[in-house]
Amino acid sequence: MLQTDLLKWSQGNPNLRSYHTMSTQLSYTWNPSQYLNISPVATWIYKHNYYTDTYSLTSDGKGILVKPENCGNNHNIWGAINFSAYAFNRKLVMQARPTVSYHKFTDEFEQLYTSLFATLNATYYCGQFYVGASYSTPMTFFYQADPIKRKTRTQYWLMAGWGNSSWTISAFLINPFRSHWRGDEMMIDTPYYSMNTTTIGVNDHRRINLTVAYTFGYGKKVQHGNDLQETIGSYSSIR
Repeated sequence: MLQTDLLKWSQGNPNLRSYHTMSTQLSYTWNPSQYLNISPVATWIYKHNYYTDTYSLTSDGKGILVKPENCGNNHNIWGAINFSAYAFNRKLVMQARPTVSYHKFTDEFEQLYTSLFATLNATYYCGQFYVGASYSTPMTFFYQADPIKRKTRTQYWLMAGWGNSSWTISAFLINPFRSHWRGDEMMIDTPYYSMNTTTIGVNDHRRINLTVAYTFGYGKKVQHGNDLQETIGSYSSIR
């Protein structure tokens, strides 16, 4: 056993067994007009006999023993509908993505959880210039088969940029009205151990991001020669 902090001890498990994973995804795209696109998608992931950290008392009852165990099964279902609409001769692009997430754990961490969240985007293009805005609602989810619940915060930003065949310049104003530094929360509740932590960092604080990119060799020309000979020799005519 290794002591990881004043409270917890960590122990390996030579009897840990691998688990099986099955997944499937269904998607469909419908274009009722040239100005509207609707794309529903559903994803199901199933983990059988998955393993994760468990929490119990140490033999002396004075600490928490963290040990990986095979803990049952996990179902994760995501369903979303992607809406894309175009206006002003397709210069304005508007997108919305409402999503529902369903999680089910059995055995050691038996629980059910369903959450709703959404993302909205709008971008307007004017020649080589573009401006945009985005908004995302808070999201609560479990990462893969990990029973630690994660909760994100609202995200919103404004964007402006310019680009040509070689250069792209973008500026983002992110969370302009948020003064605190609190980020994602992580939570777990067991008979012997409970945790509720909040990350502190720049990801959810107001900030400005500036991006400048240059693409080398954009738009290379193709030289047509003896196509048959080039095919036989596996010679590329791109230069």
